[in-house]
Amino acid sequence: MSVLKGIAASQGIAIAKACKLAEPDLSFDKKTITDTAMGVERFRAALSIAKEEVMAIHKKSKTDQDGVKAAIFEAHLLILTDPELILPIEEKIKTEKVNVEQALQETVDMHISMFKQMDNDYMKERAADIHDVVKRVLNIY
Repeated sequence: MSVLKGIAASQGIAIAKACKLAEPDLSFDKKTITDTAMGVERFRAALSIAKEEVMAIHKKSKTDQDGVKAAIFEAHLLILTDPELILPIEEKIKTEKVNVEQALQETVDMHISMFKQMDNDYMKERAADIHDVVKRVLNIY
C-alpha cells in the first residue's frame, strides 16, 4: 500500500478512490530537418487531431449550467485555428528547418510572454489557454 500526501482543499473527511494525475513527458530534442513540407504536414495533422479532441470535449461541456467550461474550449478552438499563431510556426519550420516541436515551442513561448506582459487580466489568462493547447498538440507527437 502506498501513502499519498497532499494539501486539503477544505476541512473535513472525504472517502473516495484517489487518482494520481501523471503529466506526460513532453520533452523533445531540437533537430534539423530536410523535408520541411513533411514537417509542415506533421504540424497540420497534429492540429487536426487536437481540434477533433477539443471539439469532442467542447460538445460534452455544453451540458454545463453556466457554459463556462464550453467557453474555455471555444477559446482553445480559436487558438488552434489562429493564423497569427499557426503561420509563424509553419514559416519557422520552412525557413529554419527545425522540427515541428521546436518551431511550436519557440513561437508559442514568444506569444505567451507577450500575453503575460499585458495590463489586462483577461488577456493574461489567455497565456494559460495557449499553454494548454500547446501541451495538447505536443502530446500528439
